[in-house]
Amino acid sequence: MTAWSEELARELGRRALDSIGLGRAAMTLLKFGAIATFRVHDPARFLKVGDPGFRSAQPVLERSLELSAWLAGERFPVAGAAAEGSARPIAVDGGWAGLWSWEEHREVRPDPARTGDLLRRLHELLSESPVALPELDHFEAARRHTEALARKGALDDAEVRFLIGRVEGMEEDWIAFRSELGTGAIHGDFEVANVLTTDRGPVLIDFDNAQVGPREWDLVKAAPGSAGGWRGEEWAAFAEGYGYDVLATPGTAVLREVRHLRSLVWMLGDPRYVERFARGRQLLGAWMREPGKRCFELEWLAPGGSG
Repeated sequence: MTAWSEELARELGRRALDSIGLGRAAMTLLKFGAIATFRVHDPARFLKVGDPGFRSAQPVLERSLELSAWLAGERFPVAGAAAEGSARPIAVDGGWAGLWSWEEHREVRPDPARTGDLLRRLHELLSESPVALPELDHFEAARRHTEALARKGALDDAEVRFLIGRVEGMEEDWIAFRSELGTGAIHGDFEVANVLTTDRGPVLIDFDNAQVGPREWDLVKAAPGSAGGWRGEEWAAFAEGYGYDVLATPGTAVLREVRHLRSLVWMLGDPRYVERFARGRQLLGAWMREPGKRCFELEWLAPGGSG
């Protein structure tokens, strides 16, 4: 199999568009990862293309498309599934792609108060969702993937032992956590970059990680100091908009820790993504030099970064 690359993602994206009659549309890469995201021009669409080696691409895209289509049908502000794809993943040469309607937006940060209100309304609406979603398992995923790092050999033994020790040390707190907001369907990857500023207000995108879990999870994902989170001066308005300040609740620190540890393990999981892997090694090294810190207390933002 050809190694996953931006070039292969473009080629598979082109073939997916050909298969649904959009072969003449131009494409611009927006984000590259295990699932690459493109802007499609004329007609304006979002296109996602999964690495053929990513075995979960089909169910991930299927859930994301179904949920987006359902929410759009409920008149909730999301980028809905595009009509050309019939809200289903598109099979393409051993891989999978998905197509969404494009949302014209401004390259400015969303209003935090309106976004907080939007997230609260999303959680309320998702309690009625007909789309089956998996249970949030980030602690178990962190455990499995940390143990897998030892087999991959990209980290040295001391680094692997340190990470495994941190995961094992959190298990009791994770089991003891009790949600104040309740458990239900959540966005799963709620961060500022997944909120578009449009003429109709904030619009949510990217439901690839939609799951069933404590609703606080969506809030800690967007906490200040996190990559993709709110700035410190924006947090109060966001928390007021949602109606709950997750940072004022000591018990949710375990969610913040699992969220960041899971992110760190993900960054270290595939050396092919050179910049991401290097940043993960940098964070891990800093943590090992100051083991008294918690993972979410590391400097997750690059110098001058603001989330």
